[in-house]
Amino acid sequence: MFLLRQIPSFDSIREHSERHAAAGADPSSIELWLLLLRTASDVLAEFEAFLAGHGLSQGRFIVLMLLNKCISEPATASDLADRSGMSRGAMTGVIDSLEEEGLVERTRSAEDRRSWVVKITPAGESRLDEILPGHFEGISERMGVLDEGERAQLSEQLKRFLDAGELLTADGRSDGGVSDGSA
Repeated sequence: MFLLRQIPSFDSIREHSERHAAAGADPSSIELWLLLLRTASDVLAEFEAFLAGHGLSQGRFIVLMLLNKCISEPATASDLADRSGMSRGAMTGVIDSLEEEGLVERTRSAEDRRSWVVKITPAGESRLDEILPGHFEGISERMGVLDEGERAQLSEQLKRFLDAGELLTADGRSDGGVSDGSA
């Protein structure tokens, strides 16, 4: 969660970037970075509040979505952890809670009797059927401030931005391309 509620003015950002003259400090880049953080934080808070209203966390929702016809083959907890970005330990906890609620079930793998396969239950599918219309409606409403062309343009720009971030972290850094100045 990004805690800064009010984004500084461009003039203030420019003044600070000049005063703290980092090589290549670009006020428009700094402003955009702050806007991305604020937007992502607000959208995530809205998403999590929506899910909480339906008794789900983001992790539980993601697992249900992955299992809901997004994965064509049986999924192990390790598969789900890899696909979601969760740790294996966190995934075990998420699966345990979903299983206790009857939304997923675990069975022994037919290929490897030492491992367990996770699948969504009819109750899990019903839960998604109940919440997805409202979820999609909320997304459409939020994105409705942009016309179709603007959404396509923003989508392409964000994809480029994400791709560049993946290249920056490919060298082993986990800072998302943000240097702490020590390297």
